[in-house]
Amino acid sequence: MNFYQFMDDICAKLQERLGEQYVVMSENMRKGSGPEDYALSIRNKTEERKSTVYFAVEKLYKEYQKGLPAKEILDKYMEEIRGASHFLTEMGKDMRAFQWDNIKDCVYPAMVWTERKQELLSLIPHRRFLDLSVTYIIRRAYPGCGSIAVRVTTEMANRMEITEEELYRQALENMEKDQYEIKSVEEIFRESFGKAPDEEAVEDFAEDDSLLVLTNGKKWYGAAGLLLGREFFREKLGERNYYVIPSSIHEALFVPADSFWEQDEVQCMLRLTNQGEVSEDEWLNDHLYFYNGKTGEIEILEE
Repeated sequence: MNFYQFMDDICAKLQERLGEQYVVMSENMRKGSGPEDYALSIRNKTEERKSTVYFAVEKLYKEYQKGLPAKEILDKYMEEIRGASHFLTEMGKDMRAFQWDNIKDCVYPAMVWTERKQELLSLIPHRRFLDLSVTYIIRRAYPGCGSIAVRVTTEMANRMEITEEELYRQALENMEKDQYEIKSVEEIFRESFGKAPDEEAVEDFAEDDSLLVLTNGKKWYGAAGLLLGREFFREKLGERNYYVIPSSIHEALFVPADSFWEQDEVQCMLRLTNQGEVSEDEWLNDHLYFYNGKTGEIEILEE
C-alpha cells in the first residue's frame, strides 16, 4: 500500500474499533503531500462541544514501512488512541477544567461557514465577519493525548462569566503569537520538502508563482488570519488586488486579480476543491472574497 491507501485502511480499522460514537478522519494539516503533513482526527460526535483530538501519523507509517501490518500498528497504539478518545468525553463532562485564568492563553478564533453551521452557532458565542462567523476554540497539546481543540460553548462562557467581547479580544491577542504568515506556494513546498515544487505544477495555477497561502505556524484553524486587519495585509500584500479563496478552515489562498485566471475560473476551482478534496467539516465557504489593495480590506465578492 502507498501512504494514502495506508491512511484509508488505518481510518477504517480505527473507526471500526472505536465505534459509531466517534468520527475518524485523516486530515492534511500542513497542505503538503508527505506523512509528516497528515494527522488522524478523532471527534466524539455525541458531545456538543465537538472536541477533536489529533494524532500525527508519520510514526504509524514508519512502522508500516518496517513491515508491521496495519492491524498490529493499531494494536500497538490503541491504548494511547483510546485513552485520548475517552479523554475527550471526560473533558467535555468536567466543566471545572474550564477556568478562565487557566485557559485564556489558549483561546483562539476559528472561522466557520455561517449558513451551514446554524445549529452549531446556536450553542456557542460568535460574531459575524463578512458572511462568516468567528467562533472560539481552546487549543492545547496534551502529553499522551495528542493535540486537543475544544469549542467554547455558551454554557462554558456563562460558567466562566466571560462575555463574547472578552473572548474576541483575548483570541485576537493570542493570534499575535500564532506565527501568521502569507507565503508563496514555492515557500510552502520548500519548508515541507526542502526543494521547490514541480515548476509545471506551479505554472498551471499562476504564471508568476504568485499564488499565496495565509495560515498560522501550526497550519491549524489558520483561516482566522482573515481577521488580522488592514495593517497586516498592507504589509504583506501591498496595493495589488487579490481574489481570496476560503480553501478551508485552516487556510486561505490569495490569487492576483490581474493574473490570467478569471474570477469564474477561480470560483469553479474553489467549489470543485470543496466537493472533492476538503472534508465537509473543514469547508469555510463556496464563494470568493476580494482583497482591495487600495483600502487594505477584505470584501465579499459579488458573483
